[in-house]
Amino acid sequence: MQISRSAVIVFDKSVLRGRPLYGSIAQTDLGDKIRAEFMVESMNYTARWLLMYGTAVEIEEPESLRTALAELVEELHEHYTAVSSRS
Repeated sequence: MQISRSAVIVFDKSVLRGRPLYGSIAQTDLGDKIRAEFMVESMNYTARWLLMYGTAVEIEEPESLRTALAELVEELHEHYTAVSSRS
């Protein structure tokens, strides 16, 4: 059984392009940003979802989600660095 944990993420409104953040349990309008709270079961899945927003998101909590995203970025960097060195 997966245990849900709260995650607080701040999104630049520019990347949302007026689309709602489905699945959030709370949102706070910060002007040009939106702080959203989600209940998260998988840090890895959520990190992969957030990857598409690049630097337009900031994970406030939990630290384990920040770590999961950082590890994913490192893995991608290593993969594409190795690919370019083989070319």
